Amino acid sequence: ADPDSAENMRARAADLDRSGPADFARRRAPRLLSADAPRHLVDRATAIMAESVRLPGYGHAAESMAATDHTGDLEKIDVPTLVLCGDADTVTGIPASQVLAGGVRGAVFVTVRGAGHLANQERPEAFGAWIESFVRITERLSNHSTP
Repeated sequence: ADPDSAENMRARAADLDRSGPADFARRRAPRLLSADAPRHLVDRATAIMAESVRLPGYGHAAESMAATDHTGDLEKIDVPTLVLCGDADTVTGIPASQVLAGGVRGAVFVTVRGAGHLANQERPEAFGAWIESFVRITERLSNHSTP
C-alpha cells in the first residue's frame, strides 16, 4: 500500500478509540455508499457499523490492510475471478479494482452502476445478476474443458 493511504488506514483505529463506535460509524458508513443512496440504506449501514466495529479487532484489520500489498502475487491466481466495483466506489475505487482485475489472468472486471463500495447492498439485483452470470459462464466453460 502507498505510505499515505497506509498511514490513513492506521489512523482509523485511533479515531475509533477517540470517538467511539457510534460517531465513527456516523462519519464513515456513508462513504461506503454512493452519494445517491437512499437515506434508509445509509441509516442501516451506519447502524450495522456502530453495532459491530470494535477495538482491538478493527485495529488489527486496519493494520493488516495498511501493511499488506499482494499486487505481485495476483499473477499466481489461477481460478475464475470476477472483480465487481461500484461506479461510485470511493473506498477501493475503479482504478484499484482495475489493477486487481488486470493482475489476475483472465479476470473479468465489472462496474455496478449507481453503487458505492457496498454495491451488494446498494444494488443487490444488479450485483446478484453479475455473480449469477459469471458463475453460469464459468460452469459452462469448465464443463467444456473437462475430458
